[in-house]
Amino acid sequence: MTKKCYLFYITLFFGLFFNYSICAAGSLPQLYIDSIPKNAKVIIWNVQPSFVQGMQLLPADYDVQVQATGYQPHRQTVHLNKTKRLKVNLSPKLYPLNVSLNIPKNQAKIIIWNIEPEFEQGMLLPSGEYKLQVQAAGYQTYAQTIELKDKPLNWSVELQPSKAASASATYSAQAFTDAGDLGFPLYVDPKEAEVKILNIKPKFSQGMRLLAGRYHLEIKYKNYDVIDPWIEIKDGTVYIELVTEKDHLKVANSMKSEQTPVLAGYYRLNITTKPADAEVQLFNIQKIYQKGMALKPGRYTLHIIAPNKPMHESSVEIIDQDIDVHIEL
Repeated sequence: MTKKCYLFYITLFFGLFFNYSICAAGSLPQLYIDSIPKNAKVIIWNVQPSFVQGMQLLPADYDVQVQATGYQPHRQTVHLNKTKRLKVNLSPKLYPLNVSLNIPKNQAKIIIWNIEPEFEQGMLLPSGEYKLQVQAAGYQTYAQTIELKDKPLNWSVELQPSKAASASATYSAQAFTDAGDLGFPLYVDPKEAEVKILNIKPKFSQGMRLLAGRYHLEIKYKNYDVIDPWIEIKDGTVYIELVTEKDHLKVANSMKSEQTPVLAGYYRLNITTKPADAEVQLFNIQKIYQKGMALKPGRYTLHIIAPNKPMHESSVEIIDQDIDVHIEL
C-alpha cells in the first residue's frame, strides 16, 4: 500500500519558510523512547503535545531531551521519517567526596568497600550509600555508612586511640552506657565511700553500668588516706570491697564478679576470632562491640579486621537466643 503525503509551506511572521510533508491519517511515523532509568521524563522541545510512547508525529527533525533526578540530561536531534525506537541510557550525576581527619592524611588509609576504585580526595561518585573505613596505626578503625545526596560531601572523621595505645583514652568517651546496653554494674562496699571514676565524665553511682575496660578510681572513706586503684571490668557485675589494714584503706585482693543477667528481650552475642586480637565491629549500629554484649533481635553486619589480613564481612541474626560465632581470618 502506498501512503499519500502532501507538501505544504508555512511562512512565519518574520519571513522564514518551513516545509512539511503531511501524510495520510494512520500512516504517520511513531516515536518510542526506552530509557534507563525507566522513570525518566521525555521532552520534545519543538512540538506542543507532551510526549507519550508511540505518539504519531509528522516526518521532521525533533529536539528531544531525556532527563531524570540524579542523572545528567541527554539531548539530541531525532530525524523521524519512519517509526523509530530510541534507547537512552542516562549517566548518573557525579559529586565530589572529601574525607577530613584529625591526624595527617598520610598516616591513614581510607577505603570505600562497595566500589572498585581506590579512594582519592575529591573523587567523583554518584548519589548513594558508601561503606567508608579509615585505618591508622595506633588508632581504632573507623567504619561508617555515609550517604551522598545530590551535592558534594565533606565528611569529617575523628579517630580515637586504640586500646593498646591508651586504655584510659579509649574508654573515657565510650565507657558509660545506659541500662539498655550491655554495661556491667559496678558496686562499692561500704556504700558510704566517696567514689570517683577519673577517666570518664559521668559521676559514680552504685550499680552504674560500664563497658568492659580498665577504670581509674579515686576512693575516700572516713579518715583514711585517699586511694586511687585501677580496676578492670570484663564480662560481669563487679563488687569492690574496701578493707582496712594497719589503719590504711585498700581494696580487697579479690573482687567479686558475677555474670550480669541481660534485660528482657535482649540476647548475648559472643564472637571469637582467629587471630584472637582481631578487631570486631558491628557496622550497622552505633555501639562498640564488647564480647558477650546484649542486643535486641535483628540482623547485624560484622566487620572483622586484623593486621595484614583482608577484612572479613558477614552478618549474624539474633532471633530468640544467645549467639556464639567463631570467625577465622
